[in-house]
Amino acid sequence: MTTDTADRQLDRRFGHRAYLFSVSYFQRLVEHTLQAVGLTPTQFRLLLFSDCYQDPQSLSKLSDSLELGLSTVSDAVGELVKRGALERVERSSDHRARLVAILPGGRLLLSRAVHQLRPAMDCFWESFPDASHGYFASKTLAVARSHGLVREGNFSLNPNIALAEEILR
Repeated sequence: MTTDTADRQLDRRFGHRAYLFSVSYFQRLVEHTLQAVGLTPTQFRLLLFSDCYQDPQSLSKLSDSLELGLSTVSDAVGELVKRGALERVERSSDHRARLVAILPGGRLLLSRAVHQLRPAMDCFWESFPDASHGYFASKTLAVARSHGLVREGNFSLNPNIALAEEILR
């Protein structure tokens, strides 16, 4: 049986609604797991982005990259600054402008969050038949790519997409 045929059979078996339900369920699972570490999904994404692109970034760059409003990003950065996870640094060319950089405390917090997420991800995927894993991963990745959510260097800003890429490897 070819992969294409197997995908069509899974499409009929699970259907689009089941896929959407699973994505929604996974998102809630991620949110609850992050709450246990004391992070919001926005804060988690900020830490992921800041850790991947180690150069300090402007608030507007973060806002554009994360596809979030400037005030949302500013508030999340403020909370992470208070927690010692991020810092605001002056831009060398313009002392009025501030950039955001990750601190060792931010990397530690990110590491704790990822450590907590791994069992939740494993539990989620184990609840589906083995044959559906690649199907869900490929559908998630296809939707993400079509919406421009997968960024340069295959780094994605969404933990769901990162999981899909990992499963496809």
